[in-house]
Amino acid sequence: MANYEANKTAMLTKISKIEQNLKQSEVFKNKDKDGPAIKVLKDGETFADPNTKAEYDDISGDIKVNAKKLN
Repeated sequence: MANYEANKTAMLTKISKIEQNLKQSEVFKNKDKDGPAIKVLKDGETFADPNTKAEYDDISGDIKVNAKKLN
């Protein structure tokens, strides 16, 4: 269980860094937000395509990732 928690913490740290870099790059800059938020799917949530690792939500401007498929 300790290994799982360590991997989860490392993954969330990497995702946070990616999120910061995207916001600084202003690639997704719009007038309503300072950049995209990166959301990790919770257990039980899926994308329409089960093979998808990540997707951009053009309504919210957020990027959603499936952490189980990032390996």
